[in-house]
This record gives sequence, C-alpha cells and structure tokens, in this order.
Amino acid sequence: MALKLGLVVDSTFDLPLEFYEENNVKMVPLRVIFGAEEVYKEHIELSSKDFYEKLITSPKIPTTSQPPVGEFIEVYEELLKENDVILSLHLPGTLSGTMQSAQLAAKEVDGEIIVMDTCSVSVGSAQILKSVLKNRDRFSSKDEIVSFVNDLRENQKLLGVLPTLEYLEKGGRIGRAKALIANLLDFKPLLHIDKDGVVAPLGRARGMKKAFRDIFDFISDFAGNEPIRLSFAYCKEPENTEKFRSFLIESGLKFEDAGIHQVGPVIGTYLGPEVVMISILRMKDGF
Repeated sequence: MALKLGLVVDSTFDLPLEFYEENNVKMVPLRVIFGAEEVYKEHIELSSKDFYEKLITSPKIPTTSQPPVGEFIEVYEELLKENDVILSLHLPGTLSGTMQSAQLAAKEVDGEIIVMDTCSVSVGSAQILKSVLKNRDRFSSKDEIVSFVNDLRENQKLLGVLPTLEYLEKGGRIGRAKALIANLLDFKPLLHIDKDGVVAPLGRARGMKKAFRDIFDFISDFAGNEPIRLSFAYCKEPENTEKFRSFLIESGLKFEDAGIHQVGPVIGTYLGPEVVMISILRMKDGF
C-alpha cells in the first residue's frame, strides 16, 4: 500500500510559487540580505528580476541566510496531519545551513520525516523534485523513497559557465589579482557540483565558444548511451543560455528539452548576473 507523502523544499529550487501550490509542495524560503535592514524572503518578498537589478547597482554583494528552525517545524507539523511520511529536500549542507535547520526541526517533531539534500541547486534540484512528484503515489516504504532519491542524485549533474569572476572576487571567494588575470585572458571557469555537494572546478576555457564545446563534451560523456533531459538556466538575461541551447541542438545532441529558467536570488548572489547553467538528468526508468 502506497504511503501518503508530504513534500517540503527550500526556495533554491527556483520554481514559480504557483508550481508549489498546484503540486501540493511546501516551500520554506531562504533570506537575502542587503545591508543591515533589507532582509527579504526569497521569491516571496524579492523576485529574481528585482534582485538582479539591485545586485548590479549594489557596491557590495548581499549575504544570504537559512530559514529559521521554527518555520520547518510549523510546516512539518501541518503536513503530518494528512501524510504518513514527509520528504524534505534541500540544497547541500556544504552550501548552506538550510539542511541543518531542517534536521533540527525534524528532531523536534513527532513523525516520520526524511531530510535529504539534492546534491544540486536551482534547475538541478527542480529536476529531482519533478521526478519525485511523478512517482509520488508509488512509494510503499521510507527505504524506497531514500533509494529513489539517491538514484536521482547519481543520475543528475549540474554544470555552469561563469563569463566573469567579478562576483566571486567581490564575495571574497577568490583574490582580486586572480580574477583580473582570468578576465584579461578571457578564461571562463567551468564548474559543477560533485557527489559530495561541493562546487568544484570542471576546467576552464578561453572564450565562450570553447566553453560551450567543453560542456558539450562533458554532457555527451555523462549521458553515455542513456536518453537525457536537459534543463537550462540563466541569471539576469537568457541570451548566453539560449545560445548554448542552440549550440547543443546544432551539434546534434539528442535530448529532451525541459526549458530555460531563471536562477533565483540566493544562488544568484554567488554567481552574479551572467551565468550559464545546465542540469543533466539521465532518464532511467521512472525518472
């Protein structure tokens, strides 16, 4: 007999608010902070469009913070009134304290709650959530749910190309000299989230055309002989992401197209307005 499964995610899945309402998913928002007094709940009090307008005019990049434990407790208690078990999916603990907040809340609530990270963010996390939703009525045990999510994590990969290192430098994540040299030489860092949930270098390319070719090669290698679904993302403007999608089509790559989506404020804080992001999902049975 199938379990009644309640679903909770955080705001870094970057899906429209109506998506959560239509699919009976509870979303708990992270915060974006500009200065001492401007604190916004992501997607609820600050849209992606407004965020990027603020970002490019701000002398300092904003900071972000995880949701309070109490917000998770409230959502969990509400869902457990009508569900047998809750699956709470979040961005990796290596990137945010959100997982910790969710885990602490789960310990305070009397009920079956599975807290897992997606080993991804934004469109990568969204691909995993959508596959879980597709199979929501088939799970008969907690172990089956955990196994399914683990399989999804093994078959999903999130890649990105950063046209500029300006925002990594402004955020103190690399030195100014290193950013200046890379920009002068037109190096484009290629990044991915590894199996431990860590943002790691995949390589670097001189110019966007070479970056596109290198990412194409990685996608082809990751796909192997499996059919794949690709979800594309941009921060402020979609132009480079649209060019990359066209490049893949013209290069003859076969894939199911899950569309182009906008990266939200929290993830955009650390990437800046110009990133090209791609989530690959190998389409195993049921995905």
